[in-house]
Amino acid sequence: MSRIFRSTALHIILALLAGLGVGLFYSWRISPVTYVDAHPALLRADFKDQYRIVIAASYESTQGPHPCACPPRPARRRRPYR
Repeated sequence: MSRIFRSTALHIILALLAGLGVGLFYSWRISPVTYVDAHPALLRADFKDQYRIVIAASYESTQGPHPCACPPRPARRRRPYR
């Protein structure tokens, strides 16, 4: 191997390692991924338990769905006068 090839290969390897390190630092420390409105199946087990507790507490406090959340009943038809 020539000296130029070794130097070039070393620079490429060092540049790739530096890019990997900078990319990992940026993605873990500066701008990490945040999940918003995640599906419950994607949650960790302890967060699933917490989610179930919150849902149960909400249901208990409202005693079921809010009356306005239900679809309206159809209007009763009046019989014509005979």
